[in-house]
Amino acid sequence: MSSDSLISNTTNIDWSDYPSIQSRRDWSLEQVIKLQDLLSDLRQTHPIVDSVVVSGSLARLDAGPDSDSDIIVILSDDAELKDAVAGDAVTEISRRSEPLGLRSAQAAGIFATPTSRSELCDGPRGIVDESMSVFGKRMQLLLEARPIFGTDACRELQRDILRRYTEHPFANQPNELWNYLTDDLIRYWRSYRVWRHWDVAPGNGGWYLRNLKLRYSRLLSYASLLMSCSAANRELNSVLDVLSLTPLERLARLENHLEIDTMKPIYESYDCFLRIVSDSEIRHRLEGLQIDEAETAMQTAPPE
Repeated sequence: MSSDSLISNTTNIDWSDYPSIQSRRDWSLEQVIKLQDLLSDLRQTHPIVDSVVVSGSLARLDAGPDSDSDIIVILSDDAELKDAVAGDAVTEISRRSEPLGLRSAQAAGIFATPTSRSELCDGPRGIVDESMSVFGKRMQLLLEARPIFGTDACRELQRDILRRYTEHPFANQPNELWNYLTDDLIRYWRSYRVWRHWDVAPGNGGWYLRNLKLRYSRLLSYASLLMSCSAANRELNSVLDVLSLTPLERLARLENHLEIDTMKPIYESYDCFLRIVSDSEIRHRLEGLQIDEAETAMQTAPPE
């Protein structure tokens, strides 16, 4: 299979065959357009902002009224990430997004602080205890990222991140180009999975809802990018092109190149998942189930 075929394959999926997927896509796209409008003149007041990117459910186009506004703020390399000017820029972006009514990202999470190209690309590689804020934003820019301001700057940043992973001593060896990236993707997935399994603290939907998402939306993001890297063979641009797609769209593009007849069972399963998390009664019940020990939860999880 050539990388060119991966780029040119635009398998058309009629998402209206999957009502929950379609309704969430429509709602999410509407919010993304609103955010773009709200930030359109941002450079006039905050010239240090290179790009603003939504991540999470908005980037996947499966957000709903209960979703978080996961936003990555990327500043120019000459900006001081921890000074008052940088903080003012993040605060202003958060303020402008308030009309959408989405929940704010966690104050201690990876989306709470800004970043820059140099922070994400120029640091040492292979550091096991690298800052989760830096590592997490780098991974999210590959897994789930949709620019709402500074689209060209975001794409160049994504290209630089891919170069960071593909410029290594074994890059010219057969089937070795993407190994460094896939190793970090697996590391991120494993870390996130362990965190979600054992974190029983209340908030952010509670243990049951977080782990339901882990098995659907989170897993799909990782799997679709890993498969895209495998299919891309030796072409950086092949992977760069799929970064603008949602995980479901990545699977649709890959469908003709995988050794299965159809992705329909995955689409149907994901549609069911979105229908469940959109049901206010089910969601309220899952959010209200508080636990003391993860071991107990794993044995008594509700049918959903």
